[in-house]
Amino acid sequence: VDNGSTDGSAEWLRAQDDLRLIENPFNFGAPRARNQAIAVATGEWFAFLDNDVFVPKGWLERALYHGALDPRVGAVPLCANRASKQQVVGYHGPSRAEVIEHIGGYDEAFSPWGFEDDDLALRVRLAGWRNRVAQDTFVFHAPYDGPAKHQRHAAWLEQNWYAFLEKWSVGTKTAALFDYGESRNAEPGEATRDHLGLEIQGPNAAPR
Repeated sequence: VDNGSTDGSAEWLRAQDDLRLIENPFNFGAPRARNQAIAVATGEWFAFLDNDVFVPKGWLERALYHGALDPRVGAVPLCANRASKQQVVGYHGPSRAEVIEHIGGYDEAFSPWGFEDDDLALRVRLAGWRNRVAQDTFVFHAPYDGPAKHQRHAAWLEQNWYAFLEKWSVGTKTAALFDYGESRNAEPGEATRDHLGLEIQGPNAAPR
């Protein structure tokens, strides 16, 4: 999915004959782009990667290995050098197709970026599956190319932290960034379908 790029990526992708390209006229945000891919993808696994991630040889095989170890595993986050969570590892890993079918894709309320992965992981757990971090699989997430992008992403992160608290917290919704103490500590099966399930729109649907 090309999310309104202006650096020649779309032109290069159009020239490839071994992929299906979905082009957005502008940046719809990461959750929307990933849902567009889910809507047309086939197979048992989904792998989500950003355009600035570099993967080593064998990364996908290792991720699939972790997914095959336990049928209760619903998502496999990979380790990375840059992430916003305590684990300092990335959250772009493959997940079983049945998991996505059950809970839907990414919640586009967290557009353009920030905490959409936390929300997905929480819904995976509440639906009865497990999140298994593949600590033997490292991917390199390129650093920001300047202070402007860093500041923009920091603002999105703070904005979506409050959206995350609004959706999942009990009591007050003023917890400090990344303080998950107030977030919902539900048991699998306790969350409502409204929290777990999201309808996946087709790739040409109007942005939400």
